[in-house]
Amino acid sequence: MLTRYKRCNTRQEDLGIAQQLAEGKTLKEIAADLGTTIGIVSYRLEKLQHRLGAKSKIHLISKLIVNFHIFPRVSDSHVQPQNISEKL
Repeated sequence: MLTRYKRCNTRQEDLGIAQQLAEGKTLKEIAADLGTTIGIVSYRLEKLQHRLGAKSKIHLISKLIVNFHIFPRVSDSHVQPQNISEKL
């Protein structure tokens, strides 16, 4: 029973890593957030990529959006309002 729980947590953590990648964070930033190394983050993304049959990290993110409904979170600080009339 404990093994299943750990396996489930690992997948949740992997999805969390993929979520941060989808938000545009670098591997270095993700590793710092998790308190681990870039190598471990990269390894876990590769395993998740292999598990889902994705050919690249972009393909992985698109599969996660479709299958797990993971969408990048956008913070207000990154959104720059633009006035359309200025462009015309």
